[in-house]
Amino acid sequence: MMDKKDKVLWTVSIGFMLLAIAAFVITDTQRNAVLSAQQTEIATLEQQKKEASDKRTSEVNTVTKNSFGLDTSRVATDDRIATEIIKTATTWSDADSYNAARNKLRDDYKFTDDSQMLSIFMPEVKDAPLGQDGKMINTINAYGLNMTYVKMHSYVVGVDNGVYSYFTVVDVLSKDAQGHSGEGNIIFTYDVDANGTVSNMVANNS
Repeated sequence: MMDKKDKVLWTVSIGFMLLAIAAFVITDTQRNAVLSAQQTEIATLEQQKKEASDKRTSEVNTVTKNSFGLDTSRVATDDRIATEIIKTATTWSDADSYNAARNKLRDDYKFTDDSQMLSIFMPEVKDAPLGQDGKMINTINAYGLNMTYVKMHSYVVGVDNGVYSYFTVVDVLSKDAQGHSGEGNIIFTYDVDANGTVSNMVANNS
Protein backbone atom coordinates (compact mmCIF):
# COMPACT_ATOMS: atom_id res chain seq x y z
CA MET A 1 0.00 0.00 0.00
CA MET A 2 1.41 3.42 -1.03
CA ASP A 3 2.05 5.99 1.68
CA LYS A 4 1.08 9.61 1.24
CA LYS A 5 4.45 10.54 -0.28
CA ASP A 6 4.26 7.74 -2.84
CA LYS A 7 0.73 8.77 -3.78
CA VAL A 8 1.92 12.30 -4.38
CA LEU A 9 4.81 11.12 -6.54
CA TRP A 10 2.51 8.78 -8.48
CA THR A 11 0.01 11.56 -9.00
CA VAL A 12 2.71 13.93 -10.20
CA SER A 13 4.13 11.26 -12.56
CA ILE A 14 0.70 10.61 -14.03
CA GLY A 15 0.24 14.34 -14.44
CA PHE A 16 3.54 14.73 -16.29
CA MET A 17 2.67 11.77 -18.51
CA LEU A 18 -0.74 13.23 -19.35
CA LEU A 19 0.85 16.60 -20.08
CA ALA A 20 3.40 14.90 -22.36
CA ILE A 21 0.64 13.05 -24.23
CA ALA A 22 -1.38 16.21 -24.53
CA ALA A 23 1.66 18.13 -25.79
CA PHE A 24 2.35 15.40 -28.38
CA VAL A 25 -1.24 15.43 -29.56
CA ILE A 26 -1.28 19.21 -29.77
CA THR A 27 2.07 19.32 -31.56
CA ASP A 28 1.01 16.62 -34.02
CA THR A 29 -2.27 18.41 -34.66
CA GLN A 30 -0.46 21.68 -35.20
CA ARG A 31 2.01 19.96 -37.55
CA ASN A 32 -0.85 18.48 -39.59
CA ALA A 33 -2.54 21.85 -39.70
CA VAL A 34 0.67 23.52 -40.95
CA LEU A 35 1.21 20.81 -43.58
CA SER A 36 -2.39 21.10 -44.73
CA ALA A 37 -2.07 24.87 -44.99
CA GLN A 38 1.16 24.51 -46.97
CA GLN A 39 -0.38 22.00 -49.33
CA THR A 40 -3.35 24.31 -49.88
CA GLU A 41 -1.01 27.22 -50.56
CA ILE A 42 1.05 25.16 -53.01
CA ALA A 43 -2.09 24.03 -54.85
CA THR A 44 -3.28 27.65 -55.01
CA LEU A 45 0.06 28.85 -56.38
CA GLU A 46 0.12 26.06 -58.98
CA GLN A 47 -3.38 27.00 -60.10
CA GLN A 48 -2.39 30.67 -60.32
CA LYS A 49 0.70 29.70 -62.34
CA LYS A 50 -1.43 27.65 -64.75
CA GLU A 51 -3.94 30.46 -65.13
CA ALA A 52 -1.14 32.96 -65.76
CA SER A 53 0.44 30.64 -68.34
CA ASP A 54 -2.90 30.09 -70.09
CA LYS A 55 -3.55 33.81 -70.11
CA ARG A 56 -0.08 34.49 -71.53
CA THR A 57 -0.56 31.90 -74.26
CA SER A 58 -3.94 33.41 -75.13
CA GLU A 59 -2.44 36.91 -75.23
CA VAL A 60 0.40 35.76 -77.52
CA ASN A 61 -2.10 34.07 -79.81
CA THR A 62 -4.25 37.20 -79.89
CA VAL A 63 -1.30 39.51 -80.62
CA THR A 64 -0.02 37.17 -83.34
CA LYS A 65 -3.46 36.90 -84.89
CA ASN A 66 -4.06 40.66 -84.78
CA SER A 67 -0.59 41.53 -86.09
CA PHE A 68 -0.21 38.94 -88.84
CA GLY A 69 -3.66 37.47 -89.32
CA LEU A 70 -2.23 34.22 -87.97
CA ASP A 71 -3.94 32.09 -85.32
CA THR A 72 -1.28 29.93 -83.63
CA SER A 73 -3.84 27.55 -82.14
CA ARG A 74 -5.22 27.02 -85.65
CA VAL A 75 -1.70 26.26 -86.90
CA ALA A 76 -1.28 23.63 -84.17
CA THR A 77 -4.55 22.00 -85.22
CA ASP A 78 -3.56 22.06 -88.90
CA ASP A 79 -0.18 20.53 -88.02
CA ARG A 80 -1.85 17.59 -86.26
CA ILE A 81 -4.02 16.92 -89.30
CA ALA A 82 -1.19 17.27 -91.81
CA THR A 83 1.19 15.16 -89.71
CA GLU A 84 -1.10 12.14 -89.96
CA ILE A 85 -1.16 12.39 -93.74
CA ILE A 86 2.56 13.01 -94.06
CA LYS A 87 3.42 10.17 -91.67
CA THR A 88 1.32 7.83 -93.81
CA ALA A 89 3.15 8.89 -96.98
CA THR A 90 6.62 8.65 -95.46
CA THR A 91 6.45 5.48 -93.39
CA TRP A 92 6.79 2.12 -95.16
CA SER A 93 9.25 -0.76 -95.05
CA ASP A 94 8.60 -2.78 -98.23
CA ALA A 95 6.36 -2.94 -101.29
CA ASP A 96 3.34 -4.23 -99.35
CA SER A 97 3.45 -1.48 -96.71
CA TYR A 98 4.17 1.09 -99.45
CA ASN A 99 1.04 0.05 -101.33
CA ALA A 100 -0.95 0.00 -98.08
CA ALA A 101 0.14 3.56 -97.34
CA ARG A 102 -0.71 4.60 -100.88
CA ASN A 103 -4.15 3.03 -100.63
CA LYS A 104 -4.77 4.80 -97.32
CA LEU A 105 -3.95 8.14 -98.90
CA ARG A 106 -6.45 7.40 -101.63
CA ASP A 107 -9.22 5.83 -99.55
CA ASP A 108 -9.00 7.69 -96.23
CA TYR A 109 -7.59 11.05 -97.29
CA LYS A 110 -9.24 11.17 -100.73
CA PHE A 111 -6.16 11.72 -102.89
CA THR A 112 -6.93 10.93 -106.49
CA ASP A 113 -4.77 8.65 -108.64
CA ASP A 114 -3.79 11.59 -110.84
CA SER A 115 -2.79 13.81 -107.91
CA GLN A 116 0.88 14.72 -107.56
CA MET A 117 1.08 12.65 -104.37
CA LEU A 118 -0.03 9.40 -105.99
CA SER A 119 1.18 9.86 -109.55
CA ILE A 120 4.66 11.29 -108.92
CA PHE A 121 5.67 11.13 -105.26
CA MET A 122 4.16 7.70 -104.60
CA PRO A 123 3.51 6.12 -108.00
CA GLU A 124 2.01 2.67 -108.19
CA VAL A 125 4.59 -0.08 -107.80
CA LYS A 126 4.07 -3.24 -109.82
CA ASP A 127 5.90 -6.54 -109.95
CA ALA A 128 7.87 -7.31 -113.09
CA PRO A 129 9.55 -10.54 -114.22
CA LEU A 130 13.18 -10.90 -113.19
CA GLY A 131 15.37 -12.89 -115.57
CA GLN A 132 14.24 -15.96 -117.49
CA ASP A 133 12.94 -17.98 -114.56
CA GLY A 134 9.78 -15.90 -114.38
CA LYS A 135 10.39 -14.68 -110.84
CA MET A 136 8.41 -11.48 -110.12
CA ILE A 137 9.89 -8.59 -108.20
CA ASN A 138 9.47 -4.81 -107.84
CA THR A 139 11.99 -2.02 -107.43
CA ILE A 140 11.21 -1.45 -103.74
CA ASN A 141 11.88 -5.02 -102.70
CA ALA A 142 14.69 -5.47 -105.21
CA TYR A 143 16.70 -2.61 -103.70
CA GLY A 144 15.40 -2.88 -100.14
CA LEU A 145 13.93 0.60 -100.23
CA ASN A 146 12.16 1.95 -97.13
CA MET A 147 11.30 5.19 -95.39
CA THR A 148 10.50 6.28 -91.84
CA TYR A 149 9.00 9.59 -90.72
CA VAL A 150 11.14 11.41 -88.13
CA LYS A 151 9.74 14.91 -87.63
CA MET A 152 8.46 17.94 -89.46
CA HIS A 153 8.44 21.70 -89.17
CA SER A 154 5.78 23.75 -90.90
CA TYR A 155 5.83 27.39 -92.00
CA VAL A 156 2.74 29.42 -92.84
CA VAL A 157 3.36 31.15 -96.15
CA GLY A 158 -0.11 32.52 -96.78
CA VAL A 159 -3.54 33.17 -95.28
CA ASP A 160 -6.53 33.77 -97.53
CA ASN A 161 -10.15 33.73 -96.37
CA GLY A 162 -9.50 31.17 -93.67
CA VAL A 163 -7.26 28.98 -95.85
CA TYR A 164 -3.73 28.58 -94.52
CA SER A 165 -0.95 27.70 -96.97
CA TYR A 166 2.04 25.76 -95.63
CA PHE A 167 5.63 25.04 -96.59
CA THR A 168 6.74 22.07 -94.49
CA VAL A 169 10.15 20.45 -94.14
CA VAL A 170 9.92 16.75 -93.25
CA ASP A 171 12.87 14.73 -91.96
CA VAL A 172 12.87 11.06 -92.97
CA LEU A 173 15.15 8.09 -92.33
CA SER A 174 16.09 5.14 -94.53
CA LYS A 175 18.12 1.98 -93.79
CA ASP A 176 19.82 -0.49 -96.09
CA ALA A 177 20.10 -4.25 -95.70
CA GLN A 178 23.35 -3.87 -93.75
CA GLY A 179 21.70 -1.60 -91.19
CA HIS A 180 23.31 1.61 -92.41
CA SER A 181 20.95 4.56 -92.10
CA GLY A 182 20.69 7.87 -93.88
CA GLU A 183 18.53 10.94 -93.30
CA GLY A 184 16.94 13.19 -95.87
CA ASN A 185 14.38 15.95 -96.26
CA ILE A 186 11.15 16.12 -98.20
CA ILE A 187 9.35 19.40 -98.85
CA PHE A 188 5.57 19.37 -98.63
CA THR A 189 3.35 22.26 -99.65
CA TYR A 190 -0.41 22.23 -99.03
CA ASP A 191 -3.45 24.24 -97.99
CA VAL A 192 -5.75 23.67 -95.02
CA ASP A 193 -9.16 25.33 -94.74
CA ALA A 194 -11.07 26.27 -91.58
CA ASN A 195 -12.74 22.85 -91.52
CA GLY A 196 -9.41 21.03 -91.46
CA THR A 197 -9.59 19.86 -95.07
CA VAL A 198 -6.16 19.46 -96.65
CA SER A 199 -5.82 20.20 -100.36
CA ASN A 200 -3.23 20.87 -103.06
CA MET A 201 -0.61 18.75 -101.31
CA VAL A 202 2.64 18.38 -103.26
CA ALA A 203 5.75 16.53 -102.10
CA ASN A 204 9.26 16.92 -103.49
CA ASN A 205 12.62 15.59 -102.34
CA SER A 206 14.79 18.51 -101.31
